[in-house]
Amino acid sequence: MCSSDLFYRELVRTINQKRKQMKLTIKDRIIVGWNSDEVMIKKVFDRFSEELKKNVLANEIKEEDGVLEKVKLNNIELSLKIKKR
Repeated sequence: MCSSDLFYRELVRTINQKRKQMKLTIKDRIIVGWNSDEVMIKKVFDRFSEELKKNVLANEIKEEDGVLEKVKLNNIELSLKIKKR
């Protein structure tokens, strides 16, 4: 399994953990905002965008600026924002 696959799996786990902390149900859809300077992270979001939407029940995944929560996945820093749609 390559590093982008591992990062993707960790990303799904992290987003679903945040959904749980927000007390969202499977009926609730989210919007995922993200930002990173890491090329590998950008490739993961490009490659797995549609699959990620299905696995985290998101209507939209978009790169954005603004106030995002810093998250460290596999020693790579990423900024995320999860909000209920």
